[in-house]
Amino acid sequence: MSENFQKFKCWDANSVPALINSDVGSYVDGEEYILLAVHSSMEVTGEGTGVPKGDLNETHVLEFFQKQIDGDARGNQIIAVTGEPGSGKSHLVRWVYMQVKDQVEDNCEILYVPKGDTDPKVFLKLIINQLQELGSKDAVELQEKMENALPTELSTAELSLKLQNELSQYLKMPGSTFSIPSNDVVLGVVDEEINARINGLGTLIMDPFWLRASSGSVIPDLAESLKGKKSGEQPKFAAENFAFKGKILTEFSRKYPDLRPLINQLSKKNSPLADQAATFLNDAIQPSVARYLGLVERGISLNDIFKEVRRILKQQNKKLVLIFEDLVTQHAVTLPIYEQFANQPTDDMAPLVAMYAITNEPYEEIDLTVKRRQVARFRVPIQDSTEDADHEKNNLLLMVSRYMNAARVGDADLKRAYEESSRDKRITGDWVPNKCESCFHKDDCHTAFELGDEEREVGLYPLNKKATSLLINTKNEEKDVHHQSAAAIVEKLASLLRMTPPLFDQDNFPNEMELKGVLEKDDDLSRRSKSDVMGKAPFDADTSPGHQIYITRLLWNQGDVTSGIETAFALATAGEVTGGTSGGTSGGTSGVGSGGTSGVGSKDSSVIVKSDPLIESVRKWANNKDQIMTLEDANNLRAALYNTVINRVDWGMLLLADSKGRQGTLISRYLKPIFSEESFIINNAQGAIPPKGSNQLRFPEKGLQKNDKSEAILVFARLVQEFGSTVKDSSKFETYNSGTAYEKARIQYEGFISDCVATLERRLSEELEGEYGPVEQALVLLVASQRVLGWDNNPESLPSWEAFFDPSEKFMNQEPDLEGGGKMADLQSYAKHVINDLSKDEMRYLEELKSASQAAGKPYVLDVSNLSDIPIEVWESPLKMLEEINTVDLVNPAFAPLEELKRQLFKRASAVKWDEEIQEVKQLLDGLLEELEDDEDVNNLGNLIRETQGRLNAYSNLRPQNFYSESEKIIDRLNKELFTTEIVESLRAKREDLNSNEEEGLLNSLDLISKLKSSHKDLCKLRNSLEETHSFLTEQGGAAINTYEEDLVAMREAMDDINMLLESAN
Repeated sequence: MSENFQKFKCWDANSVPALINSDVGSYVDGEEYILLAVHSSMEVTGEGTGVPKGDLNETHVLEFFQKQIDGDARGNQIIAVTGEPGSGKSHLVRWVYMQVKDQVEDNCEILYVPKGDTDPKVFLKLIINQLQELGSKDAVELQEKMENALPTELSTAELSLKLQNELSQYLKMPGSTFSIPSNDVVLGVVDEEINARINGLGTLIMDPFWLRASSGSVIPDLAESLKGKKSGEQPKFAAENFAFKGKILTEFSRKYPDLRPLINQLSKKNSPLADQAATFLNDAIQPSVARYLGLVERGISLNDIFKEVRRILKQQNKKLVLIFEDLVTQHAVTLPIYEQFANQPTDDMAPLVAMYAITNEPYEEIDLTVKRRQVARFRVPIQDSTEDADHEKNNLLLMVSRYMNAARVGDADLKRAYEESSRDKRITGDWVPNKCESCFHKDDCHTAFELGDEEREVGLYPLNKKATSLLINTKNEEKDVHHQSAAAIVEKLASLLRMTPPLFDQDNFPNEMELKGVLEKDDDLSRRSKSDVMGKAPFDADTSPGHQIYITRLLWNQGDVTSGIETAFALATAGEVTGGTSGGTSGGTSGVGSGGTSGVGSKDSSVIVKSDPLIESVRKWANNKDQIMTLEDANNLRAALYNTVINRVDWGMLLLADSKGRQGTLISRYLKPIFSEESFIINNAQGAIPPKGSNQLRFPEKGLQKNDKSEAILVFARLVQEFGSTVKDSSKFETYNSGTAYEKARIQYEGFISDCVATLERRLSEELEGEYGPVEQALVLLVASQRVLGWDNNPESLPSWEAFFDPSEKFMNQEPDLEGGGKMADLQSYAKHVINDLSKDEMRYLEELKSASQAAGKPYVLDVSNLSDIPIEVWESPLKMLEEINTVDLVNPAFAPLEELKRQLFKRASAVKWDEEIQEVKQLLDGLLEELEDDEDVNNLGNLIRETQGRLNAYSNLRPQNFYSESEKIIDRLNKELFTTEIVESLRAKREDLNSNEEEGLLNSLDLISKLKSSHKDLCKLRNSLEETHSFLTEQGGAAINTYEEDLVAMREAMDDINMLLESAN
């Protein structure tokens, strides 16, 4: 064997991700040659009229599909391709499409939708755009409806509420259909007057608290999938979504007394009604989504457009061919697609020929009326060794070799060969070049590593057949060996081909740790002893290079010597190969310090410290039972561990951007009482530790003992502190004398850090995301404060959070509105104080919430999960919500200022005599309405005063002197804020609010009362001016009085109207 073949790399590791991918959806237009290059024969089973009997493959599927296109059958011809996830069903449909698309005659038009990680809107646009290209004139209208339903700026929470409403409406409609018989106990009885079900599931699920507290993530996940943020199968409701307990059960029972029997039944363990409720909701998803998107009802529907195109094609004597690579990932929006399958051709509507791929489980849920329309179903099984194992294994070997060959040939040569090939060769696969044919090492390689494709002589290097069997096999729960899905095998193969070249360069291939999850020992191989495998080889199986020899023999030849493979992996000259880090040796342990021994004896995890005093200190501490670690060294290590944990916490989960920057002060203040450097307990080390029973976390609870694991944790803490990584090559210190020992220690460190992070995040979540945590309480305080100030920020009508976070000056500058013994003024004054304090850095919880928004920093009201209903609840009843949050204490000292705001605001709100305030507002509104509603000239009142004062001023008779300019401004304000007919309508609405709900009516009136009080001051100035002017003119007497007699009459009439207003206002 040539030395040039050692660690030979006949593929580019960087090109592997593009060429080897288990997801057919990753191959975009123009890359079909890659899929065809890796395609190998697929075994399928088929059923249906005209489907061939016996063993089938993809060519039989292609021929059958082509026959349906070319045939003259009268009805629709629907073909389903089903299988488990990863079986290759979408691959098969894509392969069929690529063979058909350029070969169809003039007898059809193809509408093709590839599999891809796209949102339903894109999926539907692909369909609608193609229908438009086929002649639909109504497609534009449907596109507009869909854009309106799913605008880019629509938040997940907003969409969740819209979907919640659609689900509720579907459940309430008497004509809705379900997969199980309707049950009035769950769905509610039909009210004939309104033609809708009442007191049932449709009513219950509209409660905003249910969406947050009981529905889990089903509706938000559905919204996420519609927005393209979440892929996979459609989320489903379960009985657990109705397992109301404790406070939630009490709240629902109180809120819905008519639903109390149903709620109690749903909450019982193993309740059959809860299972029915989940089924009804799941059945409602598809029709509700279709209705919301405008695909059905509400004007032009997708069904209408399909029919329109089918009529056009009928006139052209063509069929419409539909090909869907994957319907399961778009399950929520496929109802109109299935309707097309059921819509049979007519005298003026063309027939359909369709092929679609779908996973087995959702296929079983498709309506029987759709399935009955199918002419065939092809099943793509996952290869299983329980039947004809050798034949199936050969198929998988063939598949592996095809993927390997594609990686060796490379993208450019594959594309060139494809473009030069004929259709027949594309079907057979004979167009793909065989890289092995031109390889200088072909004979040596095929002898040592064997062939995967015997017919084409494509080798398996760097695998052989035994290693490949480990790649393709797995075990089920009964420990029976069976083959994995094609997708799983391809993913493993891609990982192997990516990692092998760099491991070759590091003299570290094969490595058991790196191959974990790709090539692993089975039970039989695990029973082989290391000494048996290594034989007379003079190397330790746990250290490099002995470890590489051991793994090669075990995985490539079941534990026996593999001379050709060992030579190819450069292991035949292993005595000259040094493992581990530069400068290390393959055996022995270098000493620590000048003593020459490390005190570890023959421990595999021995640390070779040559340059770092802190690691040397750790070594001495770990291996000397009497050694006490100094305060400086212990604090240094504690700081290293603390910083690593802080950097790995998912601050986004906590609605806090990070642990640094402008949030750093807040987080440090909050963290310190529960987590600090002192939280890391190092036994036999100097320094303070948290007392037992304190609120401080302790890692680990019993402290780091003097053992190998603690040593590894502290050594790696130092390495990460110094070099920022656990990657071996990044460390400048020699620590472990083998890659295996290094990896073992690294795993111990990573496990410890992960546990610390998980514990800290759990504690943070408990305190921040429990019932009414600091973010929620701050939100309640902010909205309640704005509410009692009379701000017009009803969250149900606001497009964004902006009004909550960025109050306008007119609100912040307004004076307290009602007197009420000073209590209301005190409450409103403190409410301003609350709003100002919540904008300060130390309490900027809502500023962090604001940062969780979308769309260029303008947060949307319903953008933040599980918080969207709080502003609505607070707006409806701020006093009740203030009372609720005052029952939940925030014990962390960092939240003391927030606790003080909460207590003081509630104290002042409780001190207000709300009944008296309500009566005062009622009297004020009644008086104003009595005077203004009968005054037909209220719109002209300001002009009358302006004209009178203008004439008086012309002769310098207006008093006080120089008042005219100010009076002009006053009249402008009054014309805008008081002297309008609109004010009458506003006052009437406010009064009606007070009749229906006194608390809400008062709160809704506060903004108007503020304006009236401002107008009151202006009116007082005008009245004083007119009275002073009248006295002045009376004193003048004689001609002056006669001259202005007509004006004075009008002026006095105006003054009478104004006086009546003032008397009412007072």
